[in-house]
Amino acid sequence: MPHMKDLTAFEKNNEDLNPIFVLVKFAPLVKLRALHFSSNENELEDLIQEGNIGLYNAISRFDGERSSFKTFATRCIDSAIIDYLRKSGRNSVIPAAMKVDIEGIDIADKTPGPEYTVSIKDEYSALVKKAKAELSSFEFSVFSSLLSGASKSQIAKEQKVDTKSINNAVFRIRAKLK
Repeated sequence: MPHMKDLTAFEKNNEDLNPIFVLVKFAPLVKLRALHFSSNENELEDLIQEGNIGLYNAISRFDGERSSFKTFATRCIDSAIIDYLRKSGRNSVIPAAMKVDIEGIDIADKTPGPEYTVSIKDEYSALVKKAKAELSSFEFSVFSSLLSGASKSQIAKEQKVDTKSINNAVFRIRAKLK
């Protein structure tokens, strides 16, 4: 049976490796991804089957140019499972851990009050104060324009600079305001 180094070779040339080896090697990944989407025990087997179909499709379509095989396979497995859930009309696309019982929840009780608005305004003021202290004048003008909703290309036209300069400024702003 092929070893892990053969899987690396598979990433370069997928014709050299037996698909059965890959299906066996990635079986735990398929089960893990199926568990992520499963809401009950009966559904799990169906999702594993669909995940295996997604993995088989990944084996036949992988070209090795944009990502590792594991990353590509995970995307194909997830896509196959989600497609199956959508086609079957099941409301299981949302993972079980993310589902919340909404019975008895009064939405009116959850609307933000004035204290929430004051808190947001305080956070905004603190962010602007930090930005004024740490950013250059150019970076601060870019920051202000972004906050007002302008796009990077609009800011570049307004500042009469290249869009690349705005992208660089945004990168520096993010680094300084972390």
